[in-house]
Amino acid sequence: MLRTALLTAFVLAAAAPAAAQLPQPPQQRPQQQPQQQQPQQQTDDFVTCEKADGDVAIAACDRVIASGRYTGVKLSEVYNNRGYELERKKQLDRALGDYNTSIALNPNHTFAYNNRANVKFAKGDIDGSIADYSEAIRLNADYTIAYTNRGLSYEAKGDTPRAIADFRAALTKSDRFSSTASAKKTAQERLRALGQ
Repeated sequence: MLRTALLTAFVLAAAAPAAAQLPQPPQQRPQQQPQQQQPQQQTDDFVTCEKADGDVAIAACDRVIASGRYTGVKLSEVYNNRGYELERKKQLDRALGDYNTSIALNPNHTFAYNNRANVKFAKGDIDGSIADYSEAIRLNADYTIAYTNRGLSYEAKGDTPRAIADFRAALTKSDRFSSTASAKKTAQERLRALGQ
């Protein structure tokens, strides 16, 4: 499972006072490192990093990274997953570092761009978040959540025409991610709130 999220209320509230009035869209690990891990434990840690939540997932991701067993795309997924959990714990600087590493390992990691954009937004870098959402959309033109999130960013920035265009685009997409329904619902709600 690759982790991705809609912008959350704490992200919106932290970035801009006007954004604090937007709705609350839904969101889509430290232990001692053993010297030598057995292959089965490494596999279990990879699965735990991918599927668990909170500190359990972060600790498993830490062990996977320390094992040196994974590289490239697989390691990119580990950094994205740990970043997602760190973001949920509001450890934004650490999450941003993990998303940066995830993208460096796999420049085509659509979810990592979306997630990094969420952190940039939370840190007040609206233009940076828009750039990352745009890259996620360039990589996957059917990625509904990125259109909705970019629309929320445009709305927070006061660029209503672009926000409306992105919310409308989100409603036309047909990806099959678990976050699609909530992203479309948020887009519909924002369009109504904007008089569309």
